[in-house]
Amino acid sequence: MIEGPGPFSSAMVEERRPAPDVRLTVLYDGRCRFCTRIAGRLAGLDAGRQLRLVPLQRAAADRPEVQRLRDQRDLRRALHVVDSAGRWASGGEAVLWTMDRLPALCRLARIARLPLVSMLVEPGYRLVADHRARFAWLAGSFGPAQCIGTDATKPPAAAARR
Repeated sequence: MIEGPGPFSSAMVEERRPAPDVRLTVLYDGRCRFCTRIAGRLAGLDAGRQLRLVPLQRAAADRPEVQRLRDQRDLRRALHVVDSAGRWASGGEAVLWTMDRLPALCRLARIARLPLVSMLVEPGYRLVADHRARFAWLAGSFGPAQCIGTDATKPPAAAARR
């Protein structure tokens, strides 16, 4: 081993090791226009690079734990997050975990965890998730949301009557 301040000293090598990734991995439906717009908004708020935004279609191929979770449920129906310790959350709780990481939204997450308000988080999340096309304006996305498992995949009433 080379000692001293040279370019190959052990101190220099240790400094070059990458730090562990402590970002929150946020899995979203990459085929859903509403979901991708929300992911873009989150990226814009993430100045501290606290989030790792990944379309679930790509994550399922890269990460075995995502594949196992995908085998158990339809991941396209809700936002999912996983932290650096491997803990998972989905739906409204996943939204709160995400908001916790963003300075612009962390106070709102604290309010959402208050006793009476917290009872509305999951039902509110389900309402928006199940009707993404109707809430597209929240993300600045107009037109069909093209999401699986939502009202956006249902045919218009006129087309259904034919």
